[in-house]
Amino acid sequence: LRHEQQQARKNQQQNDDNNSVSTSSSGVNNYNAPPDSSDFWKQSSKFKHMLLTSVGDFLTGAFADDEETSASYFSRELLDQLSDNDPTITGIWLQSKNLHDGDIKVLCDNLMRNTNVTEVWLPGNFITDEGAKSIAHMLKFNKSIKELFLGQNDIGPRGAAALAAALARGNITLV
Repeated sequence: LRHEQQQARKNQQQNDDNNSVSTSSSGVNNYNAPPDSSDFWKQSSKFKHMLLTSVGDFLTGAFADDEETSASYFSRELLDQLSDNDPTITGIWLQSKNLHDGDIKVLCDNLMRNTNVTEVWLPGNFITDEGAKSIAHMLKFNKSIKELFLGQNDIGPRGAAALAAALARGNITLV
């Protein structure tokens, strides 16, 4: 089955290559020219973003209880598990949960000494420079987080500077 799928992809690619059309500067159609690479990279970037967002949403829904899924905050149980350094909690996926700076401060206070969480995903919230400063403060102490995703928030230059300063002070675990 895998071989058949690979062959089908190869045949489709050949058909796409044969059917690709580009126009030269003289206005003549060139049927064998490669597609514009800038379009490819734009589409690839959009696809990667959509894929990561979808996977993150799936993981959040799959591992969050009803309160976490439907509310604009995270549960006290999760905070207790983080504070207690529960080894079963290795990732936090709280994208698009309407979290604000106060929520982020509480989360960071509970993550500060945690040694098990390696991934923190917080995209699509309402994190500003103040929330970024809380994250930066937490990163001075927490050396276990390897992935931190903060896209689609309202972090400005001051928050970005605070994060950069925290990373410059010896936190080398983030990749």
